[in-house]
Amino acid sequence: MFGGSLLRSPQNPVPSHRSQQVPHVCRRISAGPERPVAQEEGTACRKPWQHHVISLAAVVAVAGLCGCSYAQTSVPSYEAELQQLIKKRGGKGLQLDLPSPQNRFRTKEGQEGARFKELTSKLEQLSKQLEDSKQKVSSDEQSLQQAGSEKQALQSTLQSLQDQALRAASEASKAADQAKQQRADAAKALAAANTELDRDRRQIESLRAESQKTQAELASMRSKADNLRNSLLATQRTLTASQNATQELTGKASNLEKQLAAETAAEREASSNVDKLGQQLQSAKSELSSIKQELKQAQSSGRDQQQALERGQRERQQLEEQLSGAEQKISDLEGKSRDLQQQMRDASSTSQRKTDEAARTIQTLESSLVEARKQADANTAELSKVKQDAANASEAKQAAEAAVSELRQRIADTERKAEEFAGAPEQQAQ
Repeated sequence: MFGGSLLRSPQNPVPSHRSQQVPHVCRRISAGPERPVAQEEGTACRKPWQHHVISLAAVVAVAGLCGCSYAQTSVPSYEAELQQLIKKRGGKGLQLDLPSPQNRFRTKEGQEGARFKELTSKLEQLSKQLEDSKQKVSSDEQSLQQAGSEKQALQSTLQSLQDQALRAASEASKAADQAKQQRADAAKALAAANTELDRDRRQIESLRAESQKTQAELASMRSKADNLRNSLLATQRTLTASQNATQELTGKASNLEKQLAAETAAEREASSNVDKLGQQLQSAKSELSSIKQELKQAQSSGRDQQQALERGQRERQQLEEQLSGAEQKISDLEGKSRDLQQQMRDASSTSQRKTDEAARTIQTLESSLVEARKQADANTAELSKVKQDAANASEAKQAAEAAVSELRQRIADTERKAEEFAGAPEQQAQ
């Protein structure tokens, strides 16, 4: 089975190691363990590792018959290599049932034939086990290939899942960045809204301070009104001697007092025209004082009672016209004060726009008051002219009436303009 060049049959025993003509059997076998020994018998050549296993098995089995030093030092290493190779290829070790190390080199030459048969039988068993191991290795290789395919499929699936996880992480990061940007925009909008709210609050506080200042000025105007009322009472006492003219003047003074009281109540809610109204009241007080002085001068003059009465009547008519103009002014100012009060209430929501509109309205009112003051000065000059020229009383009266009519027209125009200024924000709001 293994060829005559490697293994000796019982009829051709291995010569003793003492012989010098033939090499040792163990040395001859181990000279080339990689040789395909089975091919010498005409059988099919096995794979190199199978040749190596069979050669090693032959070395281990046959060399045990030799007791030389080479066999004693080499056979154990061959046996260990054989066991490791079989375990590596077949998965399990093969039980060779070799002689124990103590008895391996003590076989007698007379027992070589039986020992050779036993070893040959064990080598056949070893060959069968190697074939079984080959089949098992082939099956294991197929299993490994299948496991490799499954591993590749799992790796592909894992890679796909990793890609999906990366995409999901990227989308989550983008969403987080967008949410962060939205929070930053919301914070900026909130800060801007808070800034706008603080500005509106400061404007409201400023309006409140102006309102308090206005109340203080109204108290001062109330004191001035009291002084004016006292002056009117004094004028009433002075004009008592002037009969109907004095009585009418007293009635007009009482009406003026009522108008002043109503004006004082209206001015409590006004915020921008208090100074102008105070100047008008002061001007009216000055005019009344001038009239009082003129009446005193008229009483002290040497003219007769009839001329004094006529002059008093003319002056009463002029004073009535002036008081009517003042009454109209006060009524106009009351309407304008109500408009300004409405504007101040609306300023809490649109403070800047209302403030600008109020400034324009105040400017218009100032212009109207300047015109009214000029007209009052013109009326005073006209009154002085009437005093100087009694003969032209009729013409002076007509001029005064024309002046009063023009003043009323201007006041009406001023009132209309103020209503337009006050109505413009409401139209815009609608």
